[in-house]
Amino acid sequence: GTVANSRLATEVLTQYALRLYASRRYLDAHPPITSLDDLRTRGLVFYVDALLTVRELELGSLLEGMHVGFGCTNVFAQLAAVKAGAGVGLLHAFMAEQDPELERVLPQVDVRLPFSLSVRRAAPLTAATSLVCDALRSEVARRADELLPV
Repeated sequence: GTVANSRLATEVLTQYALRLYASRRYLDAHPPITSLDDLRTRGLVFYVDALLTVRELELGSLLEGMHVGFGCTNVFAQLAAVKAGAGVGLLHAFMAEQDPELERVLPQVDVRLPFSLSVRRAAPLTAATSLVCDALRSEVARRADELLPV
């Protein structure tokens, strides 16, 4: 996403997908999910809104009317919570899509957000910084199918 900070130079590398996933155990223990309305009373596994620094990740702007039922501050905790059956999570597809413990819920929900690289404007672009930026650009290009799976 983007960070509102004029001290940073930001470059969008690509987009990535956020999708809804749940564990088989969770799906077996709860009523079927056939629409977003089925999720509105349950709450999602997602970020803690008050701790977000990337405004594009605010749940209300991504899925209107939804709320966080189990909040985590990082994507690994979210993934673990969903796998443990804590609820349906709006997860990064590149982490969840190939996980055999998870099933995609409501395939029509496919949120796209920018994956960006930021560096301080005031800092001189050192050889090490350039090397890291180039490596990140290369890795993102190599993993394009994971970031935006079909």
